[in-house]
Amino acid sequence: WSNNQRQMKKGKQNTNLRRGKPTNCNKKHDGSAKVVMQSNQGESENIQLRIERIQLEQDTGKTITNSIASASQSQIDLNRAGCALIEIVSHPDLRSAHEAAGVVEKIRKLLKHVGTCDGRMEEGSLRCDLNVSIAPIFEGDLAPSHIQRSKLPEGNGHRVEVKNLNSLRQIISAAEYEVLRQSILARNNTPTGRETRTFHVKPISKEFPFGGETIIIRKKGDSVDYRFMPEPDIPPLILDEESLGSNLNLEEFIEENMPELPEETVARLVNDYGISQDVADVIINDPPAIKLFEHAVETAKMELNYNESPDPVPTMVGNWLCNDLFALVKKSATEDGNGNSALETDNGEESYG
Repeated sequence: WSNNQRQMKKGKQNTNLRRGKPTNCNKKHDGSAKVVMQSNQGESENIQLRIERIQLEQDTGKTITNSIASASQSQIDLNRAGCALIEIVSHPDLRSAHEAAGVVEKIRKLLKHVGTCDGRMEEGSLRCDLNVSIAPIFEGDLAPSHIQRSKLPEGNGHRVEVKNLNSLRQIISAAEYEVLRQSILARNNTPTGRETRTFHVKPISKEFPFGGETIIIRKKGDSVDYRFMPEPDIPPLILDEESLGSNLNLEEFIEENMPELPEETVARLVNDYGISQDVADVIINDPPAIKLFEHAVETAKMELNYNESPDPVPTMVGNWLCNDLFALVKKSATEDGNGNSALETDNGEESYG
């Protein structure tokens, strides 16, 4: 399908529309992102974000304002326009800025682990479009503890979309700013309507001298008409036994070829090598480190001819990898001004989950 798109040279954007791969696409994985968050009281809380759909579409150009353009002008960067991307659309299951950052980091690590993308948000490999709305909290049966994971009361809150956030800190700042802005408008009986906004890191007003504000791009009104139409130049893609080159149907083919997921890798490293879960969590953050760890353990055992139990070699290798090697790589990347090393820790972002 294609729709009207002003930020594309050809004037339209190709997308799966409503035929994207739905949630619950196979029996083993339920189509949701699960995150363990730490509350202010230090208690663990399980957060589950349901995935509504996953679809393929083309990236668009982006509107920019910088020192080159005057305040009354904008520029359009078309360098990424037309590139293929995956859009993951979720249900409105989150109730705080930190929950939003937590699930984005969870998804980022998953995509990086299975090789879908490198996860570098600061380079645009992964971006977040954040939808924020507010609703009143009532006493009694609808106290906060009861509505935290339930449907919001009807008629409350207008969805405001903040486009193209490229760090976890931006997600938190944009969400908290929008909650404050929308709350002030609601108290003044002038609630915000449906609109699309952009996030400014640098200060643009005296009220927020450190930046972190959103400004409106366009109003959405009651509904958005993108004028979808079937794309005549792209034939239907039929994923059956013949096109897959297998006697398996699509669901069985996905299950058969699904790579090892992060939670499964952590469990395997802990069970097979006896290292702590904390060390395993650090190792899986960088997929090349997993193979390096396993190869180093095997090589060390051969060189030392060590077969006794308990085996201290995996713990020693894990500590060396997480403490010494990662620190050395991070220092080298910082000195070279290049964060694109093969082994890398998280790109300076706060850790969640």
